[in-house]
Amino acid sequence: MKSKKDPNQYPPGFNAQRVRAIIDHYDNQTEDEALAEDKAFRRRARELRRQKFTKEKIDKILEQEANELCKAGEPKSLKRQVTTLNQLMAELRELNRMDKLRAMQFLLTELIKEEEALLKSGMSYPVWSPYDSFEAANTLFNMLKAEENIQHK
Repeated sequence: MKSKKDPNQYPPGFNAQRVRAIIDHYDNQTEDEALAEDKAFRRRARELRRQKFTKEKIDKILEQEANELCKAGEPKSLKRQVTTLNQLMAELRELNRMDKLRAMQFLLTELIKEEEALLKSGMSYPVWSPYDSFEAANTLFNMLKAEENIQHK
């Protein structure tokens, strides 16, 4: 007996089995897992924006990374990360005040290291200044005026 040919057309690298696996992943995803995945996506997009990539380049990078994650079966790994994070947060709630402060210090130090890694020695970076920014000053003035009118009503 001849099997029916799949009438669907798939993008390069996709087939019916892969599409089904992706659908199953999102159908079985908890709300916490979906939020964690969305946060990870947004965090990565922010990193790329800080590196001054164009929107088109960011979209292309994120699409490539998403495809690689799907190929590698990453959604299962992400599920483990969410569980681990939830467990970690539960453990942090149980800490005494001093240990919570130590944990905060550790995390802030790690964040500082990550931020420093984004800045490359010898490079110049644009710094925004309100000097000669008349449009911004006008917008702020209008907002303050509107707030003042609301408070006087």
